[in-house]
Amino acid sequence: MPTCEERVDTLESIWAQSILNNDEARIRSERELSAFKEQMKAINEKADKDRQRHDEEMKAINEKADKDRQRHDEAMKAYFEKADKERQAFTEKSDKEIQAFTEKSDKERQAFIEKSDMEIQAFKELSMAKIQESREDMRIFNENMQAAFKRSDKAMQEFRDKMDNYKKEQEKEHKEMNKQWGGLARKMGTIVEDLIAPAIRPAIKQYFNCDAIFVGERILKRLGSDSFEVDLLAYCEDMVFYVEVRSTPQARHVDEINENTGLFYKYFPEYKDKKLIKIFASIVFPENVLRYASKKGLYFMAFREWEYVDILNFEEIEKAS
Repeated sequence: MPTCEERVDTLESIWAQSILNNDEARIRSERELSAFKEQMKAINEKADKDRQRHDEEMKAINEKADKDRQRHDEAMKAYFEKADKERQAFTEKSDKEIQAFTEKSDKERQAFIEKSDMEIQAFKELSMAKIQESREDMRIFNENMQAAFKRSDKAMQEFRDKMDNYKKEQEKEHKEMNKQWGGLARKMGTIVEDLIAPAIRPAIKQYFNCDAIFVGERILKRLGSDSFEVDLLAYCEDMVFYVEVRSTPQARHVDEINENTGLFYKYFPEYKDKKLIKIFASIVFPENVLRYASKKGLYFMAFREWEYVDILNFEEIEKAS
């Protein structure tokens, strides 16, 4: 075990070494600090020189800019002074030219007016002579025409009276013929062939803009033991017309036709891509049946005032739809 003296010697040795290390660190720090100060001094001196050089360059730039601005101001002043002089000279020249043109135009206009007045006066005098001569000729012509009209008015009136009477008789006979034809057709059961079939093409062309590709009468289709008959069938590119005819139309027929419509595509599948138009046709329709059919969306086709076969309720159905 070390003695007390040995321990003291050891502590003194450690203490001396610590002081020696601290002195070396302090000296090294002082050297590094001195070197850092020298570097900062060099940096500051360089920065001062750079700032001074920058100030001198900016001063030179500002001086040059001031000189350029002054030179530009002087050039613009000279340009505007020159432009003012040229504008003044142009204005004076234009005023003189306008004045000269105005004076020349006034003289020419005055000469033209005087010449025109003379020509107009001469034309008036010549026209008055011509007018006077024409008036006399017209007076003689009117007297001759009035005499001729008096002779022809009576004959013309007699001709008009005869034509009016003939037209009235023809209209009366036409209506009476249609009535008789309708009665005869009902008795013979040939309404489809005699009246409706000839009218279907113009009717669907007028109301549906449809050029019929096919029109057939009494078309019968069978499916096994069942059958379906259409009195009149017509179709065009995008529509097919299913026409049922009754000699004495009743309200129940409207319901029957609408019910049969549900079977149409079953028996005629070849038309399933076309729009189906239902038409109820006869010679004449009672007013109550016509109203009921319009309510049910069924077109009615019959005589209109015994003059021609037509669709009677087209407008009502179109408004409702």
